[in-house]
Amino acid sequence: MNTKKHFKKTLLIAAAVAAVVFFFACTGGNKEGGTTGGKSNAAQKLLESVPFTQEGLVSMVKSSGELTETEYEALILAYSKCKINQETLKLEENPVHKARSVVRDTHNNPSGEIVNAVQKRLLNHESPLVRGFIVEGVQSLFGVNKENVQAVLDMLKNEKDLYVINSGINALSNEMKDDGVAAFIFAQAKNENSAIRTSAAKAIGNSWSAGVSGATEAIIALINDKDQNVRGSACAGSGKLGDERVIAELVKVLDNPAEAEIHNKCISGLCTLWFDYPFHEKTSKAAYDATLNYLKKTPRTKDVPSWTTVGSFKTFNEDKLPEWEKKATYFNRSEIVAVMSSIAADADANWLGRNSAVEAIAQYGTKADLEKLQKTVETNTGDDNQSHVLNKIKEKLEKNK
Repeated sequence: MNTKKHFKKTLLIAAAVAAVVFFFACTGGNKEGGTTGGKSNAAQKLLESVPFTQEGLVSMVKSSGELTETEYEALILAYSKCKINQETLKLEENPVHKARSVVRDTHNNPSGEIVNAVQKRLLNHESPLVRGFIVEGVQSLFGVNKENVQAVLDMLKNEKDLYVINSGINALSNEMKDDGVAAFIFAQAKNENSAIRTSAAKAIGNSWSAGVSGATEAIIALINDKDQNVRGSACAGSGKLGDERVIAELVKVLDNPAEAEIHNKCISGLCTLWFDYPFHEKTSKAAYDATLNYLKKTPRTKDVPSWTTVGSFKTFNEDKLPEWEKKATYFNRSEIVAVMSSIAADADANWLGRNSAVEAIAQYGTKADLEKLQKTVETNTGDDNQSHVLNKIKEKLEKNK
């Protein structure tokens, strides 16, 4: 069995339990006329008949066991009353999510035929929030069929609303091997809106995008974006493409102390290339060297190395690591223990990072390594966080008895 694919499918199954089954027979309709027709009118009237609260929305459901078409549609139309955070292009906290969750606990959706009909009707609804919900529903258990992908791409061709475009990126992020999807997402990577570019960075920096022509070039451009959130997302996902060309770009960011806030994203990208937790399939000596060079760098400060980077590879898959170590010949436990000991003993380093270093030593080193470190830290003078580090060492020694 391919463990990596099985792991991804397991995650997708968990997410899909609450997902809406989504098919397109055709796109149909238009944004101006999307709400016309008796069935949509009935759903809109039902929605308007209750307060826009969790309790009010739940009270629309009078059926038993299975939602009626009108109830199902009304719960989707309720998104039209929500608000969007214009900075993140995400829905603000709203009663619709909670109401739908409550209803899902007691009711099934209508038949697939009814669900299809409703979603086809609402694909071009006048409200961008409703359109966005429908577009995101294109995701299914193990991807979507080509007909569904094309229907969404056709709809997005003339879409101007940023929320809907963002929903489209999210919905199609695992479909980059489709030329049309790749073209759409590559284009959005150049969108003027930084939230759109961030979503594009996440879609491109995705293991499903590995091997897609132009993906590495696009992620490198995003690593150098003018917005730090975009840069961070691109750095974090870059390693999933399995292309060592990103390493030099990540090192440039790591060499810049002003970018310390996203150094953890860079180390995440590098670690995916050389450590690849939890799969332990990829190997890259160049990425390993870049990671350790960053952690070895002195003088250390409270910001560099970023404390969240120090523990980036302290957790491993016990079943996979031994076989991986046979091919990852660059992986040197003694070197890692030496680097981590240096960080843990460094009074100038962030104490949270120092504690993570102790945890890494406990994973890859020996009791003797911890005892040696303990003596070093005990002799430190002017170490304001000495007690924090010694307590962590003591904790690990207790477990090592």
